[in-house]
Amino acid sequence: MKKTLLGIAAIAVIIFAGFLLLPQQGAVQSAVIPVSGMSCDNCADKITETLHELDGVESAEVSFTKSEASVKFNPAVTNEAAIIGAIEKLGYQTTT
Repeated sequence: MKKTLLGIAAIAVIIFAGFLLLPQQGAVQSAVIPVSGMSCDNCADKITETLHELDGVESAEVSFTKSEASVKFNPAVTNEAAIIGAIEKLGYQTTT
């Protein structure tokens, strides 16, 4: 009987620990990234389209007038460095 209870307790602890290690599926992070080198609204649109294509990006708004990109993303899928890399790959500069 003791062995059965210990076995059940051990399994419960393992399952509980597994849930703690899983990334938060619903977690969303936000980042506001300064972007320079844009010359018009079309540049902002181009960056926005590119960011929407990235896996893990939930939303992206790029403002030519504010010279910034506001991005919401799932940190279990992507990160701010990948977002910055995508912007810089298009030929724009970022400063964070």
